[in-house]
Amino acid sequence: MLVAGTVRSGSSRLRWPARTLLRPGYQAVTLAGAIADDDAGRLERIGVRHGRIEVTGDPRYDSVAERVAAVAADDPLLQLGAEGPTLVAGSTWPEDERVLLPAFLRVRRERPDARLIIAPHEPHEQHLAGLERAAMDLGLPVARSSTTQDGTAVLLIDRVGILPTVYGAGRMAYVGGAIGSQGIHSVLEPAAWGIPVVFGPGWDYSRDAGLLLEAGGAAALGRQDPVADMAEIWLGWLENDETRRARGSEARRVVSTGLGAAERTALLIAGALLDDGPLDRDRSR
Repeated sequence: MLVAGTVRSGSSRLRWPARTLLRPGYQAVTLAGAIADDDAGRLERIGVRHGRIEVTGDPRYDSVAERVAAVAADDPLLQLGAEGPTLVAGSTWPEDERVLLPAFLRVRRERPDARLIIAPHEPHEQHLAGLERAAMDLGLPVARSSTTQDGTAVLLIDRVGILPTVYGAGRMAYVGGAIGSQGIHSVLEPAAWGIPVVFGPGWDYSRDAGLLLEAGGAAALGRQDPVADMAEIWLGWLENDETRRARGSEARRVVSTGLGAAERTALLIAGALLDDGPLDRDRSR
């Protein structure tokens, strides 16, 4: 069985020789739950038989929504953005941070109350120390979350596992990975909090990022001057609270639209195991 099946349009699996080499394996798939119609079509192209594919959606939408709903209203992490309008930058890499910090410097000239929380993808000591030096070189007060101080402009998250909750402390979010070669990280986590999301130009392979952009719940930086783009978007959302809220609502709506995939997937599998469903229907083939 294949759960949450997806094949991006540019995948090498669709081309020779991978398509030929992998086809027998995909033909052996008993049951496939695809996340969208396009993915179902591409799964069929690489060998999964038509009668064995159903579109069930992406269970990650249910997962992030449940995680956000489980956060207590008095969770201390939600207070990390209490001192001023905060952008939470999650899963960042050095390429992202070289855009965020100078953009934040421009934002602070107009909005001294603005704050930035950075949760690096790899919060090891060398990375954190380098971030601290870069912020101080720009004259930005910086501290780590384990030793946070009042009046800090830049707060560095120095432990793992808390980012999904920390997004709730922000009025807006930046998701890393789409400026360098790493690939964009999850945009669903901040979207589930109902805040608008911004990311780098290399988001093309992310279906979720595309859905957010189409709905107006996100913005993407350009390649020519990402620092200027970041500062402009950031200030725009700070200065126009109505627009920011509307974009955040659209981001949450994208997540809400995807809910139910976990149940559909479970029912699909249960039906097959009970010998009643797509597996049974396909036996005539």
